[in-house]
Amino acid sequence: LLVDFGQTVVCSVSDLFELQDQPAEVLEKPIASFRCRVKRFSPSKKNVNKGIRLLDENNYNVCLTLKCARDLYWAKVTLSDTDFVLYYKKPRVRKEVDEKKSVKQGKNINSASQGYSDSLELEQRKEELHEEEERLHEQEEMLRKEEENFTNESIKREQELQLVALQMQLWDISAKLDVIASNNSNLVKAVCIIQVCKEFSGEKIL
Repeated sequence: LLVDFGQTVVCSVSDLFELQDQPAEVLEKPIASFRCRVKRFSPSKKNVNKGIRLLDENNYNVCLTLKCARDLYWAKVTLSDTDFVLYYKKPRVRKEVDEKKSVKQGKNINSASQGYSDSLELEQRKEELHEEEERLHEQEEMLRKEEENFTNESIKREQELQLVALQMQLWDISAKLDVIASNNSNLVKAVCIIQVCKEFSGEKIL
């Protein structure tokens, strides 16, 4: 509801709305919107016992009359023959409050944004540490497998050397046995020849 000084308009309660809902170009004009509430009223004698209520189904005459102290405005709201005296916050005051509120909200948004940024950075750092931990674990596993392979290879080579040494010992023993067998064979042959010679000589003497 936009009301200027000395202007009377007909409206309903639903036409009254918060000043902060208005665009900036409206707030800068001399006319402005207000949420009103009753401060006191001067009803006619026959309506003196009626309560002060603004009803949606009724229409009211609203007229700003004068500015009083402490950035307040007086206005007259008329329904039938009953006059309600209302006061309104000055638009500039509400605007300043809205500006302070906007600054505070901006600070809250900045704080929330900073908090979100810090949280995001922390999550990113955690993820990097987790990846580094996995990389170190994989490297440790690779070193363990290499050490295991080296140990197995060493054992295998040692077994091969032991087998070669055993084979050489067997070959040496076999060669010695061959020499002994060969010597025994020659001895047997010599004994046989001597025996034959003796027998041949005996027969000849007879």
